[in-house]
Amino acid sequence: GHDVILAYVDDCPKHPKIELLDFGVNEASHATAFGKIMLAGMDASERDRYLDHRPMTAFTPHTISDRGGLDVQLSELDIRGFAWEHEEFIAGTTCAAAAVRDVTGLVIGSVAVSAPSAVFTGQAQKVEAELRASASVLNRWFRTNRAETQ
Repeated sequence: GHDVILAYVDDCPKHPKIELLDFGVNEASHATAFGKIMLAGMDASERDRYLDHRPMTAFTPHTISDRGGLDVQLSELDIRGFAWEHEEFIAGTTCAAAAVRDVTGLVIGSVAVSAPSAVFTGQAQKVEAELRASASVLNRWFRTNRAETQ
């Protein structure tokens, strides 16, 4: 359908997942980097339908909870295909996400990483490069997979 959900979470003892992020999370698209990637990939009418039926809850003082502010941010994210979220969903936590697209260019998902904000200090370029590289692998897989099934 047209919902935005967290479909896979990978963690380990050294890098545990953020407690609130688990399979099926879908109520914070406006406040997470991976959710913003999905929202930015929607056309305007689809995004309106999606957001008209969901509250833009302010999870922290940093959450963008008004449509105007969110729309400005999403127009930039759609062009870049990359999003940062600094303490908008969980205080003290930062998330970054890169868009995953199908063969037509449609955003179908994202690759994201979340960690305590201090972990990202001075690491923005490295994090962005790594996430874009991972998204690129998935983009190629989806292009190949679709070509093989047609």
